[in-house]
Amino acid sequence: MYLKPLYINSVPDFQGNWKARDNMKSHLSLALIGAFAIIVGAQTQEGFISLDCGLPIGESPYNDPYNGLTFTSDSNFIQTGESGKFEKDFNKGFSRQYLTMRYFPEGKRNCYSLDVKSGTNYDILVSFGYGNYDGLNLYPNFDIYLGPNKWTRIDLEVKPNGIREEIIHKAKSNSLDICLVKTGTTVPLISAIEIRPMRNDTYVTHSGSLRLSHREYYSRFGEQIRDTNISGSGWIFIDYTGTEVLRGQAAERFVSSPLLAEALAIRYTLNHTLEDGISNILVNSDALDLIRAIITQEKIKEIYGLLFDIQTLASLFSLFSFRYISRSENVVADSIAKIAKSRLVDSITMRNPLL
Repeated sequence: MYLKPLYINSVPDFQGNWKARDNMKSHLSLALIGAFAIIVGAQTQEGFISLDCGLPIGESPYNDPYNGLTFTSDSNFIQTGESGKFEKDFNKGFSRQYLTMRYFPEGKRNCYSLDVKSGTNYDILVSFGYGNYDGLNLYPNFDIYLGPNKWTRIDLEVKPNGIREEIIHKAKSNSLDICLVKTGTTVPLISAIEIRPMRNDTYVTHSGSLRLSHREYYSRFGEQIRDTNISGSGWIFIDYTGTEVLRGQAAERFVSSPLLAEALAIRYTLNHTLEDGISNILVNSDALDLIRAIITQEKIKEIYGLLFDIQTLASLFSLFSFRYISRSENVVADSIAKIAKSRLVDSITMRNPLL
């Protein structure tokens, strides 16, 4: 990759723009960053249902840039309800599926009827976001049913930043009803419905469905699953001529999420870059949510301290920018991160083979 020298004349910011302290002609170092916390394999979308509720037909379908899934409007799956949209002041930081919703001012019970295969296990995920679409600042609460059975209660006053509910359910017929039931004076709404077929030998129960209680991320190596929550980080530096000048790696235990792993990787990279005397940098990462948070200065509680560190370190460069790239463009850095993680796991196993 060849990056031409850039002439910079800008003020400090974190909006994804170039920043320089002085007017100067600068050569740019490109940093490719990878972090590896869990392995996610590519998969077909056969049998998937991905509905962005309330999405206008003219904007359907679209591919989610974060996970590559194709979302469509729900208009062909329900005949009732109206489309709503987040107020502009509320939409910052939310994924696209949350920004529109279908709300139901009429009727006590409104149902989606979805085509499924009888006897198949499905992972069903529904999302709800209010976003003051009606200008009333009145967060709704209502019940959601799976067929004739109550699934759970949705209370957006308790969780105003949105709710996601997930359940594993075996279809008893070729049709599945997801119903919103009005229980008071507020209006039920729904933002997205996602349904994924699963193997029938996954999460086997003697009867009933499995509602998600909580989710933890574990790392799989060989035939063992380890609960050490290890993350690996990898980075490569490429100069303006396209020549690799430096690469590095690190690994840590007790990293609770992929987002945290990605933030640690960027902080490692910025620290090592400064130590090596590099003053101009373009940081490329395949962590879309993290790059968005850095650029918009979004405050994410889980990584608030790391975001502060990243912004502080970035301000020490003469020239910097953060940019999202796809995972396919970041294969080498991701491979380095996997190697770092594998080495730490092997080291832990040698010290304590009972892990």
